[in-house]
Amino acid sequence: MSDTKVLEVVTFNVKPGVSPGEAKTAARGVTAFLETQPGYLGRDLGQSEDGRWVDLVHWTDLEAARTAIPRAMKNADCQAFFALIDEETLKMDHFTVDG
Repeated sequence: MSDTKVLEVVTFNVKPGVSPGEAKTAARGVTAFLETQPGYLGRDLGQSEDGRWVDLVHWTDLEAARTAIPRAMKNADCQAFFALIDEETLKMDHFTVDG
């Protein structure tokens, strides 16, 4: 059995006028959605001193991560969070992690 996992790394800024508290509250809806997805292992959300955000989502494999994306786009709680994001600053990558 492989110990290889996938780390989804999403960086973004929120739109002007969106408070950190508002973003964190909306992010809780995304976490609730993710907890229902096959292959989901956990999530860490953080913010830098300059206001940039990082969303780290841990998955069992790349297929699980990719399968969740279109589902998230149709989920009302996820849409509410995504609406706060400045799309021009959004970057998503997937990394294979051993251990």
